[in-house]
Amino acid sequence: MLILIVGLPGSGKTYLAKNLFSSHFSGFISISTDEVRRRYFNLTEHKYLEFNQEIYSQERRDEIYNVINLMVDILLTQGFSIILEGTYYSREKRNILLQTCHRLNHQYLIIQTTFPDELMETRLQNRMYAENDTSDARYQIYLALKERFESIKEPHLVINTQQSITSCIEEVKQYYDKIRA
Repeated sequence: MLILIVGLPGSGKTYLAKNLFSSHFSGFISISTDEVRRRYFNLTEHKYLEFNQEIYSQERRDEIYNVINLMVDILLTQGFSIILEGTYYSREKRNILLQTCHRLNHQYLIIQTTFPDELMETRLQNRMYAENDTSDARYQIYLALKERFESIKEPHLVINTQQSITSCIEEVKQYYDKIRA
């Protein structure tokens, strides 16, 4: 099983993934694109760059997605279940993962996180001061990716992370049970 959590920067992907992992999906392996990027490029401090610069260039983003795709393929082949969270604004990048699931005969579910636009700038500014946040995305990156985010055609669950984390987790559990039935 692959649980793919996608959404714009600041929409609550990482927070939801961590809470799902610690509450009801602890047997899953959790993968974060931000954490993979930090390890892959050996980043110990935040690197606030503009969209498409240095480690956020298309070439570097593709490297990270290729590494993650390989990880997912290996882990699913070995029978592990995965919670994967990342922006995945490109339909093409999402489809590679879904094709892997189909090829390996694994189920998947897609969760899209959202957060009100009018509150996003403040949320992203505040998280720059959070000690345990792995993301470097700022409001300018959010706006750039919002323009590029390709709609999800497959069945998926949309969760507004402005609601309580308990409500978010309950929605995911219900959707998961429905998919598994």
